[in-house]
Amino acid sequence: MELFISDLDGTLLNGNAEVTEFTRDTLNRLMAKGLNFTAATARTLASAGKILSGLDLKLPVILMNGVLIYDMAEKKYVKINSLSRKLCGLIISLSKGLGLEPFMYSVSDNQLSTRYERLISPAMKSFYNERREKYYKSFTQVSDLSRYIDNVIYFTFIAEKEKLVPLYDALKEN
Repeated sequence: MELFISDLDGTLLNGNAEVTEFTRDTLNRLMAKGLNFTAATARTLASAGKILSGLDLKLPVILMNGVLIYDMAEKKYVKINSLSRKLCGLIISLSKGLGLEPFMYSVSDNQLSTRYERLISPAMKSFYNERREKYYKSFTQVSDLSRYIDNVIYFTFIAEKEKLVPLYDALKEN
């Protein structure tokens, strides 16, 4: 049995981050004839789900670089690879010491939550606004991320490389 998996950005999607009508119709026709096809992406369900909604996917999709596996037909996460509470605490502590502010993602009760403390740069504000406006993604501002470290799956840091390298160096053994 053959399996075909496609990335989204730069592969399956056009320049407007959309599946074209031709691609959608072709894939749906092939899947109806038995093609085993799914997608793998760094995106969350909020954006990937909207993009893939016109495809009759029978196989689960790989989200957030493999952190999550989601069954589009059953509308549920079938695999969640969460980080340990200890590692989350370390990441939050290190980020504060380095003056970095992350977006922290967690999954509970089949819902993805994104929390943050502060938007400290134009790039963070742009990331936040684009996802809220284009994909209707929900963000929750909290006073202390360390109070929400259960079921954490992902952190996103947006900063200049020279600010991120010390965090990378401190975490690479973990």
